[in-house]
Amino acid sequence: MGKIINCFGCKTTWFAIKGADVNTILSNSPNLKNPKKTEWRKGLLEMHNSFFDKAFLSGEYEGWSFLIGLGLCGPEEPDKIVKSLLTYGAFAEEVCYFSSYRVSEAHAFGKAVHGKVVRLYSYLGDQGNVYENMGEKTEAEKELGLNFPREDEEVFEDDFDVIDEEDVFRLAGKLSLSPDKLIGMEEQECIIADII
Repeated sequence: MGKIINCFGCKTTWFAIKGADVNTILSNSPNLKNPKKTEWRKGLLEMHNSFFDKAFLSGEYEGWSFLIGLGLCGPEEPDKIVKSLLTYGAFAEEVCYFSSYRVSEAHAFGKAVHGKVVRLYSYLGDQGNVYENMGEKTEAEKELGLNFPREDEEVFEDDFDVIDEEDVFRLAGKLSLSPDKLIGMEEQECIIADII
């Protein structure tokens, strides 16, 4: 096996799923078809080149597996995000959602614990819209000193932080594992699949 030399997270969407193996995730993902084994670098490249049509699924790293792909659900689809968090949360200990796309400044994060969504925040910067602000501020947000606007009217007020790509990575590091911290880890079984 090789070592991971490429990270992910920029201009993409991913779920971090704790305590579930690849087969369990695949069997509970009705939107994923035609799974094939792949390598980390090759699979990520294929997923990125397909834009919305493919998803990449990693093996477990420190208990977390990563399901990655722009076509899974974007920050502007809070209902779809909640549905996915609940679907994966039905069999996993914890599920986190992250999305970051700096071109339009669309960023989001969410978390479900034992099948219950405890937090979801999604924001689209080029429109100044807070799409969703569900649940109480997480300990991770507090530790990082982040204070995101709760509604559109607060977006341009001085007391609030506008979420960006760096915040998504920092939150990922607190809520699960940050994608850039996987570099150097041993590559696990990886899957590429079509999103339908």
